[in-house]
Amino acid sequence: MSFSDGASSPRMGEDPVDDGPEASPGSDFPGCRSDPSSRPTSAARRPETGAIVASSSSSAVRSKTELSVAGKMWAEGRSCFASGKYEEAECIFGRVSELADARKTGDPTAAWTQVLGGLAQAYVDAGNRWKAERLFLQMLIWNEGTEQYKAGHFEAAQTLFDYSWMESVDWAMNELRSLSDADVEAKCPMLVALLCVNEQLAVASSSILRAHVGRLWLRMVNAGVLEILFKALETHASLLAAQALWPLIKGILSADASVLQRALSLGLVPAALSTLTRFPDAPQVIWLILIAVAKGSKRRPRAAAQLVEGGVIQYALQITEADQRIRRPALVTQYAIRLLGVTLEDTQDDALRLQAMCAIVDVLSAEVAVAEIQAAALGALLVLSPRGQALEGFLEPFIAAVPPACAALFTYGAEHQRIASSGAAFIWRATVDHTEEDLACKAIVELNGLQSCLNCMAAWPGHSGVMRHCCGVLRNLTCGRDTAKTLLVKGGGFAALGEALKGHLRDPLVVEQACAGLQHIMDTPHRVCTFLRVGGAEASLDAIKAGSDRLATAPVWEEATRMALRVLTTALEFNPRACRGVIRQGPDHSCMRAVDALCLPKSRVRNEALSLKEALNMLWN
Repeated sequence: MSFSDGASSPRMGEDPVDDGPEASPGSDFPGCRSDPSSRPTSAARRPETGAIVASSSSSAVRSKTELSVAGKMWAEGRSCFASGKYEEAECIFGRVSELADARKTGDPTAAWTQVLGGLAQAYVDAGNRWKAERLFLQMLIWNEGTEQYKAGHFEAAQTLFDYSWMESVDWAMNELRSLSDADVEAKCPMLVALLCVNEQLAVASSSILRAHVGRLWLRMVNAGVLEILFKALETHASLLAAQALWPLIKGILSADASVLQRALSLGLVPAALSTLTRFPDAPQVIWLILIAVAKGSKRRPRAAAQLVEGGVIQYALQITEADQRIRRPALVTQYAIRLLGVTLEDTQDDALRLQAMCAIVDVLSAEVAVAEIQAAALGALLVLSPRGQALEGFLEPFIAAVPPACAALFTYGAEHQRIASSGAAFIWRATVDHTEEDLACKAIVELNGLQSCLNCMAAWPGHSGVMRHCCGVLRNLTCGRDTAKTLLVKGGGFAALGEALKGHLRDPLVVEQACAGLQHIMDTPHRVCTFLRVGGAEASLDAIKAGSDRLATAPVWEEATRMALRVLTTALEFNPRACRGVIRQGPDHSCMRAVDALCLPKSRVRNEALSLKEALNMLWN
């Protein structure tokens, strides 16, 4: 029953006039005109349990005698209602409204909503629309408070009991319109209570709460906002309500990580899935919430289990199907793929992992024109692909993803940073640690993988992730493959690797891959000259000095320093004459001091340092 038009509702500051007999001052029903102190706002908290101990208007009846009295009162109220004594029936129903549970009071109270709805309709028929609306809204809030109380959500119940005296929808809307930013904190519980009334008030109050969630989130949570929000999503089952309520939920969850566990216990995952399945155009913020839940699943293993058991993963898999992608925005498919990757990264269910990988490979192959979907697919495949021997059971979809990954990197790598990073990382992963690596490397070279990486390195020179992944691809593709070496050298590989080394001397991971790639392609005297011409020797010397300074305190520099020592030793072996003009002579030179420090017995790169020192001594002698 809806009374949103509020044709005869009083405006703020007006005192509505009843045309029926005045209720007694002692009436406890919120719909009666009684003393304000008797309204259900006088609930107190039991200190030892935290439960709400309500006054006569909200206290629960437990004894059999009280239940019997309640049944008799209910019968009396229905008799009054049937004879047209609506005011008297209203007060009687109010006294037993909290007993309106068929499990406690039997059949007479099972139909309380129907009876009170009929009472409200009787007021409408009598021409008193405002009183009907007031009664309907107050009983709506009262009933919701009772349900929250029974569920053990005492903060939410307290908030709703405190605001169960609402006059009308128009009254509440006027309150919201006149609310200033300074008053929001004081009115925060009222705004929370309005979320459960009707869609119009829920949308309006959620908009105000969302604007202040950053500073008032704790006050909202203490007022039971999460409990009321999830119930409101069930009650206001429309796209408009979802678009208003879910951003507020995300704002509250973003304010503090501890709130997430509470939201999960209240049914966050089922509520999200319910909204997504009902509305294809559901707010995309729901996907972001689910992804955040999945990302936190390592700290909360039960969260990932809820995503799987709740059907979210199967729903995400359905979204990746071709007919589903056609009907939904591309961003929804992108979020579904991201959710699959994050949630199933650590799953022990190999069948589910394989199913997800196959679905994502299909998307990667089909959605060639949507760069965002390809970026999400590449990132998900990267985290879903196991390492080492475990990958053998997933080689079919893994190898099948190599051609579309190369195509995505070649087409969009220079324009989209996420594709450049995720695509290069996946291709790098495909070049090593599995039985089909030679086949994969050959396919990558044939599919312009080398040139794609060079393009990405030129487009994103300051991005350490892109540079590391691309250098790793170049390193692995040129390991023992003369054709790949030739293609890389002709494509400007020395310059690209040299710039990567010079631009990221403080990043040991980039230094390691760049130096290893340079060593692989520097296998002739002529190529050594090219290495020297692009500044490779100076950059290698700087990397050796950096490793000498940091190796003792940062073990991550060990492999980077080892590679820098090797690349310079290789240059001296293939073309010492060309190196003589670049590497300065003398025991006091900083390069020699760094090498001497690395030759100490406790050095983890002592063998490589001794080899370089020997090559330097031969050069200078």
